[in-house]
Amino acid sequence: MTRGRLIGCALSFAIAFIATGCSADQASVSYTFFEEPGFSVDFVVLEFSDGSLTRQLTGDDFEAETGSRRDTQAFRTRTTGELVTSFWLLQGPDTLSSGELRLDLRSDWTWNISFFRADVNPSGTCFGCVGATPYELEAPAQTAPSDSLWLVWGGNSISDPVVF
Repeated sequence: MTRGRLIGCALSFAIAFIATGCSADQASVSYTFFEEPGFSVDFVVLEFSDGSLTRQLTGDDFEAETGSRRDTQAFRTRTTGELVTSFWLLQGPDTLSSGELRLDLRSDWTWNISFFRADVNPSGTCFGCVGATPYELEAPAQTAPSDSLWLVWGGNSISDPVVF
């Protein structure tokens, strides 16, 4: 992972936190995908649920930002319970990766979950990142045999955000 992509990661968290426009009694989640050749946001199908509402997103729900970063809007969620994100990376009939991530929801909180292709944990130098987990990535989407799909997440207060 390049230094520029790590800076982009930090910026995506900061933008997601500032752009939510929510009040202190609300919560939200947004998603970011870092594209590379052979690793496109068009592969993404994800579903997330806060226990009362389930939404499905595809690559069309990610808007172009600067460089290779693609972001969704911030989606409001419940303020308690659990956020469950299930995802699939699909290329034609082939599943390149799939998995599930669970995060606790809390009042006055926004989460950002980012998708990376990397051969090492990309969160090490990312400001605002609080967790990361790798998922198996099939060979057609790898640039090296050690590549994994990494989900990296960070959170911040909505009413009193830490600015990174």
